[in-house]
Amino acid sequence: LQKGVLGSLISASRLQRLNFCSARFGHATTYQADDLLNSVEAGLFKELAGKQAISFSRRALQKAYVDGLILDLSPDKSAVNDQLQSILGGEYAESDVPSLVRGHLMALKTELESAAGSYTDPMSKYHLQDLVYRVSKALDSK
Repeated sequence: LQKGVLGSLISASRLQRLNFCSARFGHATTYQADDLLNSVEAGLFKELAGKQAISFSRRALQKAYVDGLILDLSPDKSAVNDQLQSILGGEYAESDVPSLVRGHLMALKTELESAAGSYTDPMSKYHLQDLVYRVSKALDSK
């Protein structure tokens, strides 16, 4: 259930709709896609600041978040492009969403690398190293 809600929350189409609303109604009056991702990351990765052990369920959600962002780099183009065509008349690759997602993945990678080096809980450390690997692989292949 949580993974499904998280996937919907950070989907490429939702991020694009937030960007569209921001462009149409102005930054001052709309919730920004960047703010959404910052809020989700702050909640999902709160253990990193205190080097607290990460529980199994939290690790699963963190993996789902990273995998969702990776998917957002190249989502189902037909569905997202159809939506963009009807709203903006543009292609997904031309929108700001891939840039936003890539920026968040790059920043998250740096944070995860830094945290993994100082974790003493083995499973948490392996988990963070795995997330770094997933992000690195995704960024290197795009």
